[in-house]
Amino acid sequence: MIHPDIPVIANVGYLVDGTLYHPGDAYFVPEAPVPVLLVPTSGPWMKIGEAADYVRAVRPQQIIQIHEMLLSDIGLGLAGSLLGENGLTGLPLAQLPAGDSLSF
Repeated sequence: MIHPDIPVIANVGYLVDGTLYHPGDAYFVPEAPVPVLLVPTSGPWMKIGEAADYVRAVRPQQIIQIHEMLLSDIGLGLAGSLLGENGLTGLPLAQLPAGDSLSF
C-alpha cells in the first residue's frame, strides 16, 4: 500500500526454474524455498526495514537489488550497508549498475 487514497495494485511474483524469485512490487513470501531473491530496495510503497524483514522471512542464499533507480549514490550505499552482509540480513547484496547483467 502506498497510501489509503491510492487503490492497492494487483501484483504478480515469478519463481523462475525454482531458483530465482522476482516478487514484483510486493513482499509476498513464497511457500517454496528461494535460493536467489530479487529484493526491491526503493519505491513509494516500501521502507528499508520492511525489505530487511522480507529477506529474513524468505531466507534466500543470495539477494540482488531491484527497484533501486529512485536512489541516489548515497541511497544506494545506505541500502547496501543496511541490507547487506554487515547489515540486517547477513547476506551480500548484489548491486548491479544500470545495463549490467548477472549470470548464475
